[in-house]
Amino acid sequence: MRTNKILFVQLVRSASPPIGFARYNAIGHAYGVRRTQQMVAELSHELDTPHARTLLSDKLIGLILGNVKVADEPTKALDKEPSKLRPKHLVPWRVRRWLRATVLKAPLDWNVLAFRAYIICKMHKILHEDARTFK
Repeated sequence: MRTNKILFVQLVRSASPPIGFARYNAIGHAYGVRRTQQMVAELSHELDTPHARTLLSDKLIGLILGNVKVADEPTKALDKEPSKLRPKHLVPWRVRRWLRATVLKAPLDWNVLAFRAYIICKMHKILHEDARTFK
């Protein structure tokens, strides 16, 4: 439905009375989902296990857990990523590319780093269990 939405909207509008369509995605953005209380709790729980501490250093896990943030308000957690709110169409693509390469470096997002560490730990567990099964 999402991939051909414009065509679908045009067809429905031409064949029927006016029908309202959603303007925003129903699925939360990864930026906001990683900041919800439930996600931060799951990430913290997994990274605080002995298994995670055998894969990653205690110092790294401590840094990640100390810097992971929960959104202040639940609705703000699901808002768009800040960089998506800027009107890109006002700046020529060559200028954007030059700025991205030279001036604007993306800041380290601790929630992204926590999610990556979570994936590493979970995948290691799954692959280790698979290896034991096939022995």
